Amino acid sequence: MSVIGEAALSAFLELLGRKLLDSALNFVADHKQLHTHLKQWQSILPDIQAVLDDAEEKQI
Repeated sequence: MSVIGEAALSAFLELLGRKLLDSALNFVADHKQLHTHLKQWQSILPDIQAVLDDAEEKQI
């Protein structure tokens, strides 16, 4: 392989590696953010259920 071809391949692989790493880091960040939101909902849902149960009792 020529020097130019090797340089082009090296640059391409470096760019590809950077893109893959960025994608992986974004995936992990999105997953952590989703996990945080789910934990928040998990703590809020019992309160919502209690309000709905109370409203149902008052309606009966």
